[in-house]
Amino acid sequence: MPTPQSSADHDAAQQQEQEEISLFDSIKRFLSRVLFHIIVFVIAFTLACVALFTPWSFLTLPADNNHISSMVLLSGYIGLLALYPPRPHRLATWAGWLVVVLSPLAGLWAVALSFGGLATLLITIIGQRKLEVSRFPLLLIAALIIVLLFRMDAHAIPVWFGAAFFAIVLIVAFVEFWLHLRRRKALQRQQRIVARQQAEEQRRQNEALAEFAEYYEQLAQITSYKSGMTYEIQELVSQIEEKTQAIIGCMQADARDVTPGKLFLNRYLPMIVKSLERCVSLKEHNAHSTQFEEVRLLTYQGIREMSVAFSEMHQSLLDNDIDDLRVDLKVMNQLIRSQGFGAKHDQ
Repeated sequence: MPTPQSSADHDAAQQQEQEEISLFDSIKRFLSRVLFHIIVFVIAFTLACVALFTPWSFLTLPADNNHISSMVLLSGYIGLLALYPPRPHRLATWAGWLVVVLSPLAGLWAVALSFGGLATLLITIIGQRKLEVSRFPLLLIAALIIVLLFRMDAHAIPVWFGAAFFAIVLIVAFVEFWLHLRRRKALQRQQRIVARQQAEEQRRQNEALAEFAEYYEQLAQITSYKSGMTYEIQELVSQIEEKTQAIIGCMQADARDVTPGKLFLNRYLPMIVKSLERCVSLKEHNAHSTQFEEVRLLTYQGIREMSVAFSEMHQSLLDNDIDDLRVDLKVMNQLIRSQGFGAKHDQ
């Protein structure tokens, strides 16, 4: 039997193990994010090299190209980070890539990923109506890159592209917000259903406790008297308490057990309470008399017979469940055979 000290040591060991697992998961997530940043930077650097050193005719640089290489690199890095956050939103990411595809058509290939990342960030913010602290620097840097491009060339952003950008952001943000509301309402509805089920289950438990409250009161009285008995009687009383709990459990599980279970408990539990009460009272006044020893012996014999009776009653209720299970299995077997299954195994 576990001691309180061993249980406390076990709980402390479990808590330490959980803390170690949590620390390991945190380190794993941190290293995974660092690796993601490295991969994104390598991809952005590769794209910048391809864009800057490949003589493609549609990649016309702005007039002032002193900082175009750093702009392309920073745009790719920041844009990819914004497009793929730790908790991505698929619709916002798709909309961001749509903006990325439209940007070269407007001659904005150098900051295409920045526009896509900015669109993704704006859609997420509008759709969820909140801005995460970790996303604010990306939003600020992406906006500064676009402002810098606008300062290099005031006519760098065509009107049609600006209109398409804001249209995509607003439409997708509205859809994202609508989906967010639907998910929240579905979650609230599910929570109400769970709360209703829990309340119903609690009501049933309360009704069950109220129905068997008198037996729990009698068990409490038996427990209070048990401490004044000898060790042998205490062991028998503990068995009776255990079997009483089991009988109540059978009655709660199967309504057919309620009538025989109540008849049994109504007859014998009060007798046990009264016997223990009288034995304790006599012990207080005649603790060393010969008559009390005779009473104690008779009490022991009566409690022992009661313990056997409670065990047999519990087994009787269990036998009913076993008989029900046998009938169900027999019916299931006959149904299977009537459908032509299982016949091959008998041949």
